[in-house]
Amino acid sequence: MTTLKRIDATSIRIKTLTPLTNLTSVAQEVVEKCKLIHPSKTREVEQVLYYLLQRQAAREDDIMSDREWLKRQLEEQKREEERSVGGDQIKLEAPSIANIESYIEGLYEEIPDKIKSTRNVMELAREPGNLDALVGNEALISALSRVLREDNRKSTPLNTNIITIFFCFSQFPQYQEVITAHKVGDMCLRIVEMEVRRFGIWCEDLKGFEAKCAQNPADKTLVAELDQETRKFQATVQKQDQLLFVSFHLLLNLAHDLSIEPKMVKRGIVKYLVEMMSRGTPELVVLVTNFLKRLSIVRENKDEIVGMGEGFMSKLDRLIPNEHETLQPLLLRLTLNLVHEAHFRSQLHRYHFLSKFIQLLQSTSSASSSGLKRQMTPTLQILYMMTLEEKGRAAFANSESTSLILRLLLSQPTSQSSSERLPLMALAINLANHPRTAPLLLAENSLKFLMKRVMKTRDPLLWKMLRGMAGCTGEEGRMAFMDYIDDIMHLLFKSTNQPETLVEILGLLGSLKIPHFDFAKLAEAYGLLQLVQSKLQSAVDVVVGAGEMASGGGGAGATGVSDDVDNATAGLAEDDDITLEVVVLLGTMANDENIGPMVSKTQIPQILMELMIAKEDDDEMILQIIYCAYQFLLIESTRAVLLDETEIVSYLIDLLYDRNVEIRKMCDVCLDLISETDDEYLLKIRHQKFHYHNSEWLHRIAQSTSTASQHDLMYMVEQPDPQYESYAGQRRGAIFDSKEPWSDSDSEADVDDFGKGMVVGGNNALLDGF
Repeated sequence: MTTLKRIDATSIRIKTLTPLTNLTSVAQEVVEKCKLIHPSKTREVEQVLYYLLQRQAAREDDIMSDREWLKRQLEEQKREEERSVGGDQIKLEAPSIANIESYIEGLYEEIPDKIKSTRNVMELAREPGNLDALVGNEALISALSRVLREDNRKSTPLNTNIITIFFCFSQFPQYQEVITAHKVGDMCLRIVEMEVRRFGIWCEDLKGFEAKCAQNPADKTLVAELDQETRKFQATVQKQDQLLFVSFHLLLNLAHDLSIEPKMVKRGIVKYLVEMMSRGTPELVVLVTNFLKRLSIVRENKDEIVGMGEGFMSKLDRLIPNEHETLQPLLLRLTLNLVHEAHFRSQLHRYHFLSKFIQLLQSTSSASSSGLKRQMTPTLQILYMMTLEEKGRAAFANSESTSLILRLLLSQPTSQSSSERLPLMALAINLANHPRTAPLLLAENSLKFLMKRVMKTRDPLLWKMLRGMAGCTGEEGRMAFMDYIDDIMHLLFKSTNQPETLVEILGLLGSLKIPHFDFAKLAEAYGLLQLVQSKLQSAVDVVVGAGEMASGGGGAGATGVSDDVDNATAGLAEDDDITLEVVVLLGTMANDENIGPMVSKTQIPQILMELMIAKEDDDEMILQIIYCAYQFLLIESTRAVLLDETEIVSYLIDLLYDRNVEIRKMCDVCLDLISETDDEYLLKIRHQKFHYHNSEWLHRIAQSTSTASQHDLMYMVEQPDPQYESYAGQRRGAIFDSKEPWSDSDSEADVDDFGKGMVVGGNNALLDGF
C-alpha cells in the first residue's frame, strides 16, 4: 500500500500503484478525497504519483547482496518453524552465547531438537563478534560436523542450518582452517551430488503426474493431485535452492585457496555448477555463474566447460540476454573467458549468439544507466574474438551489424579511454579486412565521415581500418578513396616522424590497385619517388652499418660492439614494417607503365637489389621485392636498368633454391620473362634452370658414375640424352634439400659437391656455368 503525504500531514492511502495503474484517474480520486487540494492541481498530483511509482520500482529492483538474501530466507524459515510449533505457544527465546552448552546437547537428540539447536547456533554465527567463541569451542565444531556427516539425508533444513554456520566461518580466512580440518567442503560436495540426484527424481515424478493428467484431462482428482504435487515440488525446490546456495557459497570461499580449488575440480564441481545454471532462483544462478567465471580462468577448467557442448550452450542460450543487473555482467565475463577457445567461438556461431550480442550491444549503447554502459566493453570484446576467423567475419555480413558498429565508431568521443576504444576499433579493423563486410562499411557515404574524423584525430587504428577497406573492396570502393587522395598525400608527408601512422598510410596507398590510375602524375606532384628512395636507402644503411659494426668488433671491445649491433638491429626491426609497405607501394605504382622512365632515373632499382641481399632472411620482404622487380621487368626502361646495372639474374637463380615455395615460383616467372625479352640471357638461364629442375636426378647420376671421368660427366650434363630429358620432365620442380647444390671442381673427389659454385662461387659462377 502506497501513502501519499502532504505538508499538512494529511495522508491519503492508495491501494495499488503499479506500472499498469491509470495515474490520471488516481490523481483525480486523490483531489476528490482531499478538500485541501484545488482541482487545478490535478496535473501536479499526477506528476507526484509518477515520481512515487518510479521510486517504488527502483526500490523493488535493487539487487540484494548474497548475505541479505540468505538472511531473509532464514528469517522466513524461522517464522515457519515458529508457526509450526503452535499458535498459542510463546515465541521462541532469542539465542544466547551463554546457552551454548545446551545447544551442543541438543545436537545429540532427535532431528527436531537438532534443527532447533543448529538454528540458535546459526543466529549466533551471523554476528561476527561471536565467531571467536564459536570456533574456539571444539566440542561444538565436532558435533556440528558429525551431525552433517551422519544425518545429511534426513533433513534439508538441518543441512541448511549447519552449512550456513560454516559458511559464516568461511567468510573470514583465519577460520577456514577449521572448515578444512573437519572436511566440511567434502561433505558439501557430497550433499550437492545427492541433491542433484533428488532433483532429477522429483522432476521425473512430476512429469509422470503430468502425463497422467494429459491422458485423462477430465479427471478432476488427477488435476487436483497434479496441482498439489506442483506446489509441493516448488516448495521443496525452493528449500533445496537455499541449501545449494549456502553450499556453493561455502565452496566458493574455500576456493580462494589455490591448493583446494583443484581438488574441487577433480570432484566434478564444474559439472554441478553448470547444472545449477538452469535453476529458477536468481541468486543461486548469480552465485554459480560467478564461480564458473573464476574457474574458467584456468585452461583445464575452460576446456571442461567448453567440452560439455550442448549441455552448457543450451543453458547459456537461455540466460543471454538477461535483465538481471548482476547476472548479465557475470555471464558476459564468463563468455569472454571461454571465447578465447576456437571451438567455443564456432559454437557461439552455431547457436546464433551473434544476433544476441548485437542486440545487447545496441541496447547498451543507447542506455543511460552506467551499469548498462559498463556491459558495452565486454560485449565488444566478445564480438571481436568472434571475428578472429574468416567464417566468423563473414557472419557479420549484414547491414544491421555493420551499420551499428559504424555508428558507434563515428559517435565515439575522441577523449574516450583506450580500454573502451580499443575493442571497438579492433572489431572494426577485423571487419574491414574481409571482402564481404568491407563494402558494407563503405555504404551510406560513410567514407566521407571516416576521412573527416581521421584527418582530425590522425588515429593510427582508424588508418588501419581504412587501409583494410581499401584492400578488400572492389574497384568501385577503391575509386572512392581518390576523392581524398590529396588529403592523404599531405598527411603522408606530415607523418614521416610518426611510424605508426606512416605505415598505415603507406599501406593504404599500396592497396589502391586501380587500373589506369596515373601514379606517375601523383609521384611527380608530391615527390613520392624521392620519399620511397630515401626510405629504402635508410633501411639498407642500417643493415650495412650493423654488419660493419659486427665485423669490426673483435678482441677486448667485442662486448661493446655486440651491444651496438643489438641496438641497430632493434632499430631496424621498428622500421621493417615501413620498409615493407614502401616496397609494396612501389609494386603498386609499377602497374602504371608511365612510372618506368621516372624510376629508371633514380637509384631505386639498385637499392632494391641491395635490400634483397640485406634482408635475405625475411621471406615476406624478399617476395615483395621480387614482385616489384617483376613489375619493372615488364617496363622497357626499368628492365634495361635492372639487367644492365644490377645482377638481378644471378639473385633470381640463386633464389630458385630457396625453401619458400612462393619465392621459387616468383623467381621462375621472372626468369621466364627475362628469357623472353633478352636473348643474351636465354641460354644461361636455360642452362641454370635445367640444373635447378633436375638437381636430384643429377645427384643420382653423380653417385652412380663415381668412376667416370669429370670430362664425360660434364659432356653428359651439357648434352643430355633425350630419354634423360623425358625423365627430367617428370621430376620437374624437385628440390634436393639433404645436400647443397653441386659445384664445378677439377678433382674427381668433388663430384658429389657438383654445383656448389652456384652458392659459394659468386655471381659469375651462376652466369658462366661450369
